[in-house]
Amino acid sequence: MVELTRDHEIWIQVDEITSIIAYNLSKKYHRFAERDDIKQAMNEYAWKRKDKVNEYLMREDDIERKMGYKAFTTFMRRAGERYARKEKAKALGFELGDEYFYRIEMVENLIKVLGSEDSHLVNQVMDPDMHGVQAKRQVSEGNNLLALLADVDKAMKRLDPRTQGILKLSKERLERDYYRV
Repeated sequence: MVELTRDHEIWIQVDEITSIIAYNLSKKYHRFAERDDIKQAMNEYAWKRKDKVNEYLMREDDIERKMGYKAFTTFMRRAGERYARKEKAKALGFELGDEYFYRIEMVENLIKVLGSEDSHLVNQVMDPDMHGVQAKRQVSEGNNLLALLADVDKAMKRLDPRTQGILKLSKERLERDYYRV
């Protein structure tokens, strides 16, 4: 393991990587975090995690170096995203723990349920075989079926009419294929 001092040339490469990532994240979180702030947060995080910089970027073999570069980029992007999400939460008055991330399969199932009169579909939204066994939680901690349906319904209403039509046609085709079997 190489000793990484402030003058080591690897920090130039780290700065280039964080510049690119910060630019992309600043576009996504433009109302909440500035590019330079995101970049600084990632550079500080890289400095604190010198072991990861060493592990990912200080490799001998070209193939290993490319894999390390990709892993380091992912590592830094996650750190920058975490910083930007914290800034967004601060600006909008919520905590990071309040965020909920949907799985694609769950959104598909929620869309099926929204326009359907088939009540049996509701049980399939939270199917443990598809989404893993769910631990018992408080309603406020997520996975509340009514809240999930309300979120997807609200998002669907914000879509433009053309996109809504495409989703409805797709849903109808899926239902037709489901009942044909």
